[in-house]
Amino acid sequence: PIQKPSIDDVKKSLYQRECTKLGITPVGSFLRSPTRTELRIRHYSLGPEGARALAVPLMLDSAMTHLDLEGNGIGHEGLANMMEMLMEHCSLTYLNLKRNNLKSAGAAMIKQIVEANKLIISLNVAGK
Repeated sequence: PIQKPSIDDVKKSLYQRECTKLGITPVGSFLRSPTRTELRIRHYSLGPEGARALAVPLMLDSAMTHLDLEGNGIGHEGLANMMEMLMEHCSLTYLNLKRNNLKSAGAAMIKQIVEANKLIISLNVAGK
């Protein structure tokens, strides 16, 4: 019988495909352990495209409660790339987007995210 791929394999494959499509280097720590309750990728210079690539596999993640992307320069463009995932993520309670240069456009998106995802109880968007 054909063996069904694990959710980790599916998430890795989706992430690698997105990274290749966008011409960016994948985050090794995510590839090593794509399913976890806490994802912390700080100061990795993800930028808007890196945020977009991460959003795809994270749509499949029902276990993650903490997402920490501090200091990655995702900007409001990267936040826009992650909007759907952040609004619909059913287990996310902690979100750190500190030092991501979100500006006023990002602030408006954060408002939408918090209104849509009532489970987020801790949010940090301080700093540039």
